Amino acid sequence: MREIQNADNHISAKRRSRLDIIAGILDAAMEETVKTRIMNKTSVNFIQFKEYLQCLLEAGLIESLKGKKKTTYRITERGKMLLQRFKEIEEMCNNKDRVECNRPVIVKKSPMRYLIKK
Repeated sequence: MREIQNADNHISAKRRSRLDIIAGILDAAMEETVKTRIMNKTSVNFIQFKEYLQCLLEAGLIESLKGKKKTTYRITERGKMLLQRFKEIEEMCNNKDRVECNRPVIVKKSPMRYLIKK
């Protein structure tokens, strides 16, 4: 669950989309790391993580590196391009210079905390 803080400083929980989770996993894998560290950074359980990891490996967005004692994972160039596009789209959707509308704007405060401005 993602924490959302509205203008009155009330925090509510909101479900993350599949794209949010994928972007979180790709971001967590920017540096070579192990499964548990990625899972902890993205706040997904092991069952969810296995499904996402398999999908990302098959798509060539993450690669596994087998060491002597452990397997580590890191984002590929293709994964970096997707993550960059995702961030660009997120920025475009939240850009205040765009045409004003009555929809709330979501501002990212930290990896798992967002502020909704009306």
